[in-house]
Amino acid sequence: MKKFILLLFVSINAFAQEKYEAFQYENKFGIVNKENLEEYLEPKFEEYAPIFTDVLAFVNKDIFYFFNKETGESISYKTKDEYLYLKNRSKYFHFLEDNKSLLISSTVFADKFLLEKEYNNFENSSDYIIAYSDDNKIDVFDKDNMRLKIRDIPAKRYMEQKILDTNTQIEFYVNVFFGMETVLFYDEDYNLLKEIETKVPDRFEAFSLIKKHFTIVESNLERGAGGRAEIIRWESNKVKDKTAFTFGHLGFEIAGSYEEILFPINSIYKDSKSLNYWVVLNNKETKNLHAFKIDYKNNAFIYPKKYLKKLKLKMKKL
Repeated sequence: MKKFILLLFVSINAFAQEKYEAFQYENKFGIVNKENLEEYLEPKFEEYAPIFTDVLAFVNKDIFYFFNKETGESISYKTKDEYLYLKNRSKYFHFLEDNKSLLISSTVFADKFLLEKEYNNFENSSDYIIAYSDDNKIDVFDKDNMRLKIRDIPAKRYMEQKILDTNTQIEFYVNVFFGMETVLFYDEDYNLLKEIETKVPDRFEAFSLIKKHFTIVESNLERGAGGRAEIIRWESNKVKDKTAFTFGHLGFEIAGSYEEILFPINSIYKDSKSLNYWVVLNNKETKNLHAFKIDYKNNAFIYPKKYLKKLKLKMKKL
């Protein structure tokens, strides 16, 4: 069944109209049919993950649920709650399938890597991915395509450091594996440079060992100024038993006392561009959250009709 559902995801027509969208009602997330505003899936998920762009993704505890935006078909995986970047700069999340690690791109759901075994976690290095498992052995994968570069390095920890070859005056990174009975030094192509029989417990002592055997190159890392999408904020005004919200020439009202807040989403699942299309309302009395997208072209809510009626949520002409 899983393979059948996966084929449905892979065969998505890139130009097809997205039929389904997420929404939040009383703190839980569900799915609405955008074409008729009928509830496709009742609110039952604790978290929403807008970082996944071509599927709807929700989280309950340690399980991720994915829904195809065109067909509504679903599939779920246990999450390891971590991500890594590959060379294409896409953010890949770590899941488990049949006791193996599965990496899924947040940009294109069909872009995934199923590895040969389960890993505890991954670490990015300059050109490679460092994979840790329970057997005190580390595997190294190529960051371009997740091909296995070298397997079963007997170590618990890893670090890299830029060094200088005093003979050739060429700078390069040395990859250091430690934590077991031997410290192993590899060059950038994972040719073994040096092997020392000693147990190094932490990065501080590993760095001291590198300094003892190599010429360290000090590097100043510069952080670029990250751009931040401007967030749309609605102005609110309490009028009798309703709260009115306005933004430019748009406006809507809802029964009760509400305030707009920023989306309280786990930072690793957050996507600023996507969140800018959402409105998140907090009921000041019940503390229940209601969140939805607005179709700005047609000045309409993307929210189930049943909840529009319950909340007395209406668009206003300004």
